[in-house]
Formats: sequence, structure tokens, C-alpha cells
Amino acid sequence: MKSKKSTIIILVLIITNIITVCYSMLYQNNIIKSLTTDLTITQNELSQNRSLVEKEKYIYELRNVLDSNFYLILNSAIKGDYISIKDNLADDVTIENGHIKGLNFDFTIPQENMSLRQRMYDLVSDTEFRSIYEIYDSGYSNEPKYDARLYTLNVKFSQVDGNWKLNFISIDE
Repeated sequence: MKSKKSTIIILVLIITNIITVCYSMLYQNNIIKSLTTDLTITQNELSQNRSLVEKEKYIYELRNVLDSNFYLILNSAIKGDYISIKDNLADDVTIENGHIKGLNFDFTIPQENMSLRQRMYDLVSDTEFRSIYEIYDSGYSNEPKYDARLYTLNVKFSQVDGNWKLNFISIDE
């Protein structure tokens, strides 16, 4: 009888241990699933953040290139070297007789270099980039109206066949 009782106690202990181990494994499995879900969410957030950082980096690098191109266009126009900048202008933009003209703008080229400070830039779409510059010195020797208050120079580039071209330039009045 003692042996039968001992066997039952041992079997109950073994079954209890097996049940405890099973519950422990289920609990650990649930923790692993939860951690896996958390890790997947974190990886997705990191991927989205990386994409945003890459886009901002691209926009900033594009800004640097287009800012340099803009100063090249403006300074060449001031010097009267229209031929060298013709390829940097959109098809509907012309430069002649001291003016850069487009469908909805007519920009008078200043006589001297302009003192500008870029205040805003934005990649509006895959094919349109805009910049706004504060004008500290307009470069116009005979038009003091631009010295009376702080004006801005609005510039737009459009991408045509993979090349960025000046599409708009105007002083905000």
C-alpha cells in the first residue's frame, strides 16, 4: 500500500512538474511573441524615419546644387553673359535686354550683384523646387524702392528631362 501511495505521489509530482513546465513555456512563448511584435513595430518606425532622413538629405543636397546654379545664372545675367546661362533656363523663359521673362513674370536684371540670404526652400513635387531669398541689397542703382523694406526674391526651378532649369524669378512686392 505504501508503495502504491508513493507511486501516486510521484506521478502527481511528475504531472504537476509537466504542467508547470508547459505553462512556463507558454508564458515564455507569449513574451517572445510580444517582443517580436514590438521589434517589428520598432523596425518599421526606424525604416520610416530613415526614409524621411534620406528624403531631407536629398532635398538639402538638391538645394545646394540649385542655389549654386541660381547664383551662376544671376551673376552671369548681371555681367551680360546671357549665352552661357541659356541652357539653365526653362524653354518658356527668355533673357534679353536686361530682362529675364517668362509666361507670368518679367524680372529686371540688376546692374550690380544682389546681396541675398536664402530663407526658405522646398521640393514642392518631384519636378518643382522653390526658394525664397531675402534681399539685403537689390543691386539696382536707380530703384531705391527695394531698399525701403525687406523684400524677397522668389525663385522656382522645374525639372525637365532630368535637368533642373530656372522657371520663375520675381521680387515680391
